[in-house]
Amino acid sequence: MAYRELGLESSVYGILFGLFGLGAIVGGPIIMSRINRKVSADWMAVLATISFLVSLVMLATVQNIDLLASAMVLAGVAQIMSLCYFGSCFVWISLKLGIARAASFYQLVLQAALVTGRVALGMIADQFVIRTALLSASTTK
Repeated sequence: MAYRELGLESSVYGILFGLFGLGAIVGGPIIMSRINRKVSADWMAVLATISFLVSLVMLATVQNIDLLASAMVLAGVAQIMSLCYFGSCFVWISLKLGIARAASFYQLVLQAALVTGRVALGMIADQFVIRTALLSASTTK
């Protein structure tokens, strides 16, 4: 999409993914520490879902590089928020099941969900266009 539809070079594509990582790095210590004090873990999951939804819609519809960059940062923040939520759920479950069983189950479910989602979105992008895949991903959240 970055190359075909926007005419961007691979270096800009790499920078966009770097901004995703920057959002995750900034999202952890700065944003999460402020949000964690004000909202419950369930609301943090809701905020993460809405943030990721907004970033996917922006990535699918916007053609301005500055807005795409901010969408990637927002997606990184949303990812770290959701992983923190699932991590807190993991701690709660591990107290009941035992840490080893809970850790293995958590990793199994997380990796299976990531692979399943990527394969499904890849198939959608292959049949249609990347924009359709991104919009369909935003509707499944």
